[in-house]
Amino acid sequence: MCSGQNVIKMPRPRRRRRIRGMPGKLWFKPRGVPLSEIEEIILNADELEAMRLRHREDLNQEEAAHKMRVSRTTFSRILKAAHEKVTTFLTTGTALRIEEPDYVYIPREFNCQECGHEWNAAHGEGRPSNCPNCESNKIKQKIVKRPKKQVGGDLKCHGEIEQAQEEEEN
Repeated sequence: MCSGQNVIKMPRPRRRRRIRGMPGKLWFKPRGVPLSEIEEIILNADELEAMRLRHREDLNQEEAAHKMRVSRTTFSRILKAAHEKVTTFLTTGTALRIEEPDYVYIPREFNCQECGHEWNAAHGEGRPSNCPNCESNKIKQKIVKRPKKQVGGDLKCHGEIEQAQEEEEN
């Protein structure tokens, strides 16, 4: 048995959060002051997403937490941190940098049943209606096989889980 003296407690790994988009500009600062002369505040991508969902989409915290796939208490902590950073930025003349999320981009892959053309489409752009090559509407999304995961006693493919979660949201 361990006495607890040399035990290092490691935080659990951070869960991936769903971020729907990033703004075109990642830096904001007071006009006329060189960036090299002012302190910067870093707003994480999940903090920006929390503010967008709560204030732009006008979702309550429960709904917004579900969209980001985090608990309501985690969402509340993220939103509070975002409000503190934006308030500091607005009241102290510092710069605000929006940190790009650390994620792996996996595009959706489609192919045309008529001409065989294959292409990628970004998430959030909706399902393409026509093939960009021949304009046919006979298109299919390629299914990416992922390892199985135990969920509620049933073995389910990650793709099935994500598809069910997306259907819930829409």
